Amino acid sequence: SLTRRSATTGSFFTGILATIAATPCTAPFMGVAVGYALTQPALELSLILMSLGLGFALPVVLLAFSGAAARILPKPGPWMQTLKQVLAFLLYGSVVWLVWVLSIQAGSQGVLAAGIVLMAVGFGAWLFGQHPRVTTRFKATIAASIVTAAFVTGLSFIDLASPGARNGARDNRDLASAYSPERVAKLRAEGRPVFVNFTAAWCISCKVNERLALDTDGFRSALTRSNAVYLKADWTNKNDKIARILKSFGRAGVPLYLLYPADRYAMPFVLRQLLTEAFVVRHLASLSRTKTGPSL
Repeated sequence: SLTRRSATTGSFFTGILATIAATPCTAPFMGVAVGYALTQPALELSLILMSLGLGFALPVVLLAFSGAAARILPKPGPWMQTLKQVLAFLLYGSVVWLVWVLSIQAGSQGVLAAGIVLMAVGFGAWLFGQHPRVTTRFKATIAASIVTAAFVTGLSFIDLASPGARNGARDNRDLASAYSPERVAKLRAEGRPVFVNFTAAWCISCKVNERLALDTDGFRSALTRSNAVYLKADWTNKNDKIARILKSFGRAGVPLYLLYPADRYAMPFVLRQLLTEAFVVRHLASLSRTKTGPSL
C-alpha cells in the first residue's frame, strides 16, 4: 500500500520493494561485492551498498531527467497485461526448480509437503475468485487459513523425513569426492593438488559453471595430467563448518573455487566466480609446471 502513495513517497517505497525483490538475484556479478561488503567495517559496508543502490537506480534516474529517453519507452496498453501473464510462467519455472532443490534437501517427503502446499495455494486462489458478493477480507482470511494449515501439515511431513533424506541425495561420484579439511590435508600430504568446488543445489551460477567448465572431458583430462583431486563442498543444507571457510575467504555464499597446490605449506588460490573450461584447464596445467601453483 505504501507504493501506491502519491508523488515521491510512492516512488521511494516502490524502489524499496524493487530492491527487496531483486536482492536474492545478486549472483554472479554482485555476489562478490556483497560477500566482500559483509566482511568489512560499517563505513566500507555502507559505501559499497550505496554504490550498488546508485547503480540500481541510475537507469530510472536518467530516464526521469531525459525527456527524449522517456519518449522511446513503449506506451502503456493491453500488451502489459499479456507480458505480466507470460512472466508468470517464469515464476512457475522457479517453483519447479525450488521443489527440485527441496527434493535434495528433504527427499520424497519434502516433495510431498511442497505438493500439499501448492495444491492449497491453488485452491485458495480459486476460492478467492469465487462468490463476488462475499467481502474481499473474508475471502482472503479463509484462503490464508487454508494455505497456513497446508504449510503446517507440510512441515510435519518434512519432520518425518529420514536423516539421510534431509542430508540430500547425492550420487556415488559426489560421495566419493566429498570435501573435508582433513581430506584436503591428507591429499596434499601425499603430494597431490586439490581443486575444491563450494557449491549448492540452489545456486544457479554454480550449476552453470559445473555444466560449462567442470562436467567436461577437458576438465577431467586436466585433473589426470596434473594428478589433482576434485572435491565438492555441498552447502545445499547450510552448515557452520563450510560457512566459516567461506567467511575466511571473504565470501558470504557460494560459489567459491579453491585450487590447492601440492605443496602443503602453500596457500590456496581463489579462482574467479565465472568459470570457463579453458580457464580452469589452464590453471590446472600450471600446477604441473610450477611448484608453487598458478598466479591468479
